[in-house]
Amino acid sequence: MLTIRFDPLFGDSHIVGPAPYFRIVDGITLRAGPNDEEVATYANGSWRVGNRYFTVFTTQSPTLIRFESAGQPCAASRGPFRHAQVVDGAIRDGAAPNGLLAHLDEQSRTWYVYPDQVACQTVVFEPAPAAS
Repeated sequence: MLTIRFDPLFGDSHIVGPAPYFRIVDGITLRAGPNDEEVATYANGSWRVGNRYFTVFTTQSPTLIRFESAGQPCAASRGPFRHAQVVDGAIRDGAAPNGLLAHLDEQSRTWYVYPDQVACQTVVFEPAPAAS
C-alpha cells in the first residue's frame, strides 16, 4: 500500500491513502486505487484537495513509477525510489536533487518522460515490492 503526503507553502500537511496505487490521469487528476477515486486536481502549480491547496506531494514509502497511454505502457517503468515527489508539474526522485524524471505539459496534458524522450498520458505510482 502507498500513502501520499501533500505539503502547502504554509500550514499543515495532508495525508491520503493508503491505497494500492495512485494514478495521475490527463495530467491534472490524481486518483487512488482500486476504485480510481479522485483525491486531488492540479492547476497553476498547485494540487487542490477539498478546499485546500498544496505545492508538492511526496510518496511516503519506496515507489515504482509507470507511464501509460491508452492503458498501455508508454515508457520504461522507473524505480524503486525511496520517495517520489511531484512539484510544480515535475516528477522527481525525492532523494536526488537533480532527479528530474518527467514534466507535465499543461496544454497537452501529457508527461514528457526525459529518460525515454516520450510523452505519456498517465502516471502510476505504486509501492515497490519488499526487498527479499
